[in-house]
Amino acid sequence: SGVLVSGTGTFLALVGTRVADTGPASPALDLKDRSHDGHFGIGFGLINGASAEVRASWLGGNHSAGIMATVSHVTVDGCVVVDTQLAEYRDTSLAAPTQLADGIALMSSLSAQISHSVVFGSKRAGVLMDGGLGIEIANLAVTGNLIGIASQSAAKVALVGNAVWQNSQANLAADIELVAPVAPKVVVQESPP
Repeated sequence: SGVLVSGTGTFLALVGTRVADTGPASPALDLKDRSHDGHFGIGFGLINGASAEVRASWLGGNHSAGIMATVSHVTVDGCVVVDTQLAEYRDTSLAAPTQLADGIALMSSLSAQISHSVVFGSKRAGVLMDGGLGIEIANLAVTGNLIGIASQSAAKVALVGNAVWQNSQANLAADIELVAPVAPKVVVQESPP
């Protein structure tokens, strides 16, 4: 796995970093049991209200997502996210496992500013937004993915000055019902008396 940041009040600045070739666990995990523990190949994961800035970094060959932010605040600027590979995702609410492979995946984001970056070669969406508020996608180059930019579940997003071209299935897509991982649940364990 790559980098994982979790928890309200937690902040990480990732600058000039290379996160590459994170591999999925075997066998595939049910994320309701091991929610977002990094074992399904995410390059950079952000969950549970955490905040991060990812700048001037290269994320390539990761599985499931190059960058995934779930119920968090994220800024991505001047990054390259390439060749995100498929990894199996299991959820008990689904009839069968599905495959994830999104360059940048924003699930129920509290805020996200993604700018001046390149997203290329994702096996699913270059950028996936599933719900969320205050999302701004500006000045991206998004090409060579299955889907360029996908927005669903009433994501509140502003798209400004992006170059989105030559994605094999669609450049821009709305409400196409791609499976998105569920937000992790915090489990509080009490110490024995």
